[in-house]
Amino acid sequence: MSRASGRFGPNRKAVPERNPSTTQKKILAAAMPLFLASGARATTIRQIADAANVNSQLIYYYFGDKEGLFRAVLDDAAARVSALLARARQGDGPVRERLARFVSEWVRVTLAEAAAIRMLHRAMLEGDQALAAEIQRHAGAHAAQIAALIAEGIASGAFRSDLDPRRAVVSLVGMVQYLALAEPILFNSTKLKRGREERQAMAQHTAELFLRSLHAER
Repeated sequence: MSRASGRFGPNRKAVPERNPSTTQKKILAAAMPLFLASGARATTIRQIADAANVNSQLIYYYFGDKEGLFRAVLDDAAARVSALLARARQGDGPVRERLARFVSEWVRVTLAEAAAIRMLHRAMLEGDQALAAEIQRHAGAHAAQIAALIAEGIASGAFRSDLDPRRAVVSLVGMVQYLALAEPILFNSTKLKRGREERQAMAQHTAELFLRSLHAER
């Protein structure tokens, strides 16, 4: 994340702390639940600073403004998925195994950080075009890479030849994203126990279910 310059509040100057990485993480961690609860528009820099227990000028110093902070939260969440996709695209082994591993890891990350997914969906619904465009940019990049993995599987004969990779991506994203959005409702209504163990089981189940739908009959 880059530091913004010339974006400080009136008559005050931020003095960055000795460990900017720790400070930035603390600000990001404090901002996400506030963005989720109140939305990006209604959340104030003062509220975030109070929640993070930092001088509000540090937020301007590290992120430029509230929109810059939101973009940093978004970039932080997107980077995790990008890293998983990079391993799947560049790794060794059959494409089916690489895609299954990606889906399983993606579900685990998504459920572990469900609040971030809900926050991003709320931001989309708020109608801020600039923020929506950033979310779409990350989503488009991820969708293209997943589609490329599926297309690779079709070309190799591992996946059905009648598949449309774009529709397969939409189905997969719907499965994974809705798990995060409705986890409390879904888990309670099905009497599944929320927690790390069930997230692991759900991740494996989702990967197997999705990959079976792609499987080419031999």
